[in-house]
Amino acid sequence: MEPLDQPDARALLADAYLRKRDWSRAAETYLTMLPPPQESRPTDAEFAYKGAIAARMAKQPETLARLRGYAGLFEGRSDAASFDLITAQTDIDGQAISEAVRSLADAPTVDAFSAAMKARFESSEPAGAGGSR
Repeated sequence: MEPLDQPDARALLADAYLRKRDWSRAAETYLTMLPPPQESRPTDAEFAYKGAIAARMAKQPETLARLRGYAGLFEGRSDAASFDLITAQTDIDGQAISEAVRSLADAPTVDAFSAAMKARFESSEPAGAGGSR
């Protein structure tokens, strides 16, 4: 059996925690897979994104703050706004975000999840609140 310190083994473990909805362990595992933000590469974005989802669901503002340091990985990407929303420190108990993140298990890809989350978040905004922040 391969030790869990191998990247592929840790990725499988983190994904298993995510699917099991063991949010705290998933967030911790994804975070351990990331190098320091200044050393991160574009290939690290997936782990930062999934870690942020897990940390949001676990209601871990400290972990979200650490993961927000990886925002540079998302510059110019279609999921940049989603990562920003998930790692935002406001309203850690936000029902709209939590419900959107819960749909992860039903999303076949991260991009599909991002689109579903954006649609759900936008549909939950009060009338007249669209975009004037």
